[in-house]
Amino acid sequence: MKKPFLIFLTGLLILSSCKTAKKTEAAPTPVDPIMDEAFRKPINDKELFTMIRETIPLDTAYIAGDTLHMITKKVQACQTDKFNLVWNGMMLKSLPQQASVRLLLVAEPSCREQHSFHLLYNVSPLHLKQDSVGVGRTTIIRIGNWKHTIRYAP
Repeated sequence: MKKPFLIFLTGLLILSSCKTAKKTEAAPTPVDPIMDEAFRKPINDKELFTMIRETIPLDTAYIAGDTLHMITKKVQACQTDKFNLVWNGMMLKSLPQQASVRLLLVAEPSCREQHSFHLLYNVSPLHLKQDSVGVGRTTIIRIGNWKHTIRYAP
């Protein structure tokens, strides 16, 4: 009695598992903003760069790939899209080359809260192509009056 029942059960399992596979369409891959080329690149504006006087206090800044991560101390702001990274478009002639950037916060009169922000910027425009001698692989990024520098070597 057990043997025919096991054979029947095994056959039923085999038949139920042999269904034709339906072709499934691959779900569109969401665009990761960090990997997107147009993701929050620095604004190249020498005039705006020289007009920025107020410095945003930073707690931490580091590079991961082509992305500059900056964590601010508590500042009076409500949205990350009110921050812009401004570059003067110039590279200091040194080895390694150096670029200076400043963080600009567009005022939000209605915001009275203080928050800490994790800001992300694609800094690939700050890296010039390597020359024929092999010099220029690393760029040092100076952020406003922050006492540290960041080494960017893509």
